[in-house]
Amino acid sequence: MDNEITILLYHGVTEHENVGITNHANKHLSLSEFSEQMAWLSSNANLLSMDEVAEMFQKNLPFPEKSVAVTFDDGYKNNYTTAMPILDEYKIPTTFYIAAGMIGKDDLFWVDKIEACIEKTEEEYIEINMAENTVKYNLDSNENKLHALYSIKKYCKLSSQKEVDAIVMGLIKATKVNPTVGDNPNYSTMNWDEVRELHKNKKYIIGGHSVKHEIFSNLDTEFMKSTIRESVEILSKELNSTIQHYSYPEGIGKQFSYEVVTSLKKNKIKCCPTARYGKNNSSINLFNLYRVMVGLGGTPFPYKAISNGDDLELLDPSNMTNLVNSDN
Repeated sequence: MDNEITILLYHGVTEHENVGITNHANKHLSLSEFSEQMAWLSSNANLLSMDEVAEMFQKNLPFPEKSVAVTFDDGYKNNYTTAMPILDEYKIPTTFYIAAGMIGKDDLFWVDKIEACIEKTEEEYIEINMAENTVKYNLDSNENKLHALYSIKKYCKLSSQKEVDAIVMGLIKATKVNPTVGDNPNYSTMNWDEVRELHKNKKYIIGGHSVKHEIFSNLDTEFMKSTIRESVEILSKELNSTIQHYSYPEGIGKQFSYEVVTSLKKNKIKCCPTARYGKNNSSINLFNLYRVMVGLGGTPFPYKAISNGDDLELLDPSNMTNLVNSDN
């Protein structure tokens, strides 16, 4: 039986204490957990870069036992300030997939704007327009706030970018909250000097991840193509380098269609993993790779799957809703 490779997917690493509903899905892993995991990997796994992963697939080479690759999505500042020192300490090759249009901007990802509005509001009840309907939410408890958070994000992930923008603006008005990066340290993204410093490290790879975390399946074909092209061009210009790696924003459902993959290949992308849960054998192609979103929605770190070659743990169905509706 062929050895498999496990590709780990992180979003952020934080020392910030969660308040209210913030980081409820555990998108930003605690520093202590992350450090423990990287220390274990450094002693118990064969760590590969995504360049090495791509080469082994392209040349049909067998993976070593206990093969693991580490990746980050989005481009949060804590990737640089908090995760990088640990990655450096344990010499972990890592790929950072960056939403290029968010770098160096005092702006939040739309999912973080939704969270900030619902967490910070003093309103106990709001109404917002979705699909030409007025939807009412009680926000008088953290439980009700979480219901609103996941409900609104779920709807937005199936909507056009124009509708998402309108919903976020409606939420800002209804909650009377103007979200800023100062609301939570986890909301900030890297600046270009920080991304360039990562890029200069031979153990690190910078890849694309859209412009502003647009969901490709919700864009018309021409906008999807231009978004991919723009994201690659921004990174190439800022880093003075050819970009060959990418990951799909919200890469769980139909985000990696034939049209999307074709567009990525036209922009000289050679590898684009999904966010689907699983390990990878030699039968998978480089535009359908599975990953494990560690921590997110309660997803456990796959110690046994790596060390013993076991199957991944089945995820608790009660956590799957959080996983699908979280920020990946």
